[in-house]
Amino acid sequence: MRPIPEIDSGKIMSQRMILLGNLLSLAPLVLFAVGLMLVGFFWMKGAGEMARIAVSGVGGMMLLAGGLMMRDVGWLSRRALIGRARAAISMRADALVRPEDPDAVFVQVVPRERWGKLMLETASDVGFVKLDERRRELLFEGDRERYRIPGEAILGCEVEKVVYGTAREPYETCVFLSVLRARGPDGIFEVPLGQRAGLGHRTIPARRQWAEQFCERILAIAPQEADA
Repeated sequence: MRPIPEIDSGKIMSQRMILLGNLLSLAPLVLFAVGLMLVGFFWMKGAGEMARIAVSGVGGMMLLAGGLMMRDVGWLSRRALIGRARAAISMRADALVRPEDPDAVFVQVVPRERWGKLMLETASDVGFVKLDERRRELLFEGDRERYRIPGEAILGCEVEKVVYGTAREPYETCVFLSVLRARGPDGIFEVPLGQRAGLGHRTIPARRQWAEQFCERILAIAPQEADA
């Protein structure tokens, strides 16, 4: 595991990008609310009929768009972050994982000490991971770190659920992390890897399934005795 050189580090998860991502997550709600107000303009007295029809028509479209976007409120912020990551990592000549690689998967790293906490950003890093079955190794190219973990160093991988807030299924806000445990030069360490905001997997079973399948892929390059 090595830190990204200072000249390239921090260009994806900058404070400005984190703030922008949170604002974009609110965009569907704002769009829905403004659309609702504009639709109400149709019943306003004193306004011309054509004006009322035009304004309420625009409001209806905004209402529909906002409602559809609220099914996945993180879509805009997620696309912006992935786009930023692709652009930043593509500029690195020594990147371990190329964003254009069809086997590259965009993930976030969420340290255990941040689990369940309400923060503007819970991930310590984001980037692209690749499971190279031929070489039997896991590669990660992130915003702040990059690492190459050989399969023989992997001790296990298990899915853990992290809940934010107090709501219960199926309404709770939660993520499922594939927690990789491996042996390094300084001892045993763990890397909790997960989808970025579910990557469009809105239902809890779909998020859990993704994490389980990702764990299975990690264990496929590990020794037979690795723990699931």
